[in-house]
Amino acid sequence: MGFASDTGRVMLLSATKSDLEFQIQSLQQSDTQISTMLMNALPLGAAGGGAGGGDPNSPQMLQYLSLEAKFNPVSTQLEMRIQQLQAQAQATQTEIDSVNKVINSDVKDFGLLGNKSNG
Repeated sequence: MGFASDTGRVMLLSATKSDLEFQIQSLQQSDTQISTMLMNALPLGAAGGGAGGGDPNSPQMLQYLSLEAKFNPVSTQLEMRIQQLQAQAQATQTEIDSVNKVINSDVKDFGLLGNKSNG
């Protein structure tokens, strides 16, 4: 590839990486919202074993367990997708680094950015 195409490739890869990072951030925010919703639905005192919260057969606890059973698979799917996107972002960064090395080598070898000795 030439200098211009390598530079274009870095720009495309950088945009791709930014898109992946945005997707990761959005999914992490969704996962956090699910966790927050579940924590808010937890019956008062159930987390710490306080007064009134320890009865696993109470209607509030049964409702919470139903919500938890519904949303835990969603949270797991979000986490798996986040891991996939993080791997893609890492691979994209590796390719960016590789193309940048080629660009830097071209600049050094061919003096593409001008000759400093000409002043």
